[in-house]
Amino acid sequence: MRYFESVLFYGAVIVCCVPLLSAQTLVGNQPPRALSVCEVLESLSRHDRRTVVVTGIFRHTHRHGSSLEDERGVQECPGFVGKRKYWTPALCLSGPSDPSAEVRFGRNLAAEQEMDRLRQAARLTAENKVIVTFEGLLQAKARFQVFREPDGEVIGNGYGPDGTYAACLVIRRVIDSKVIKIKTGQ
Repeated sequence: MRYFESVLFYGAVIVCCVPLLSAQTLVGNQPPRALSVCEVLESLSRHDRRTVVVTGIFRHTHRHGSSLEDERGVQECPGFVGKRKYWTPALCLSGPSDPSAEVRFGRNLAAEQEMDRLRQAARLTAENKVIVTFEGLLQAKARFQVFREPDGEVIGNGYGPDGTYAACLVIRRVIDSKVIKIKTGQ
């Protein structure tokens, strides 16, 4: 009987302490460290179907929609080798109302309004560089492949137009954004 009581006691201690310890990992409710787009793409299986915080350059066009490019402006991520070298170093962006989004959260009106503002700024790509930190659910394409056509066109079976994105970030909220005016040659 004494063994049973000690198991119950230590079990109760663990059940009570684990939430306290895990609450201390987020100091002041700060979000986790923001990852670069390349960090996410280089370890897709670790981040797939998880909430991530990602920083990058926001792009938007009517033809291609919204995307988040690696902030370093790289043509390919350093960890891309072999067939991955043709991967677009960017994430497709969508909202929770997108029918293809497999989300566990509802719409965020404030985030949608901020996205509209960012789209306006991003349309002025010759004048502005838009750097954004998003929190969202990452969805990676299983067995993602891209191919380079003989004419140089890249197509794939992923997200976005032409299927060239290996992953899509379903935006939960905009954590930070900066619109930087680009100085043009005078």
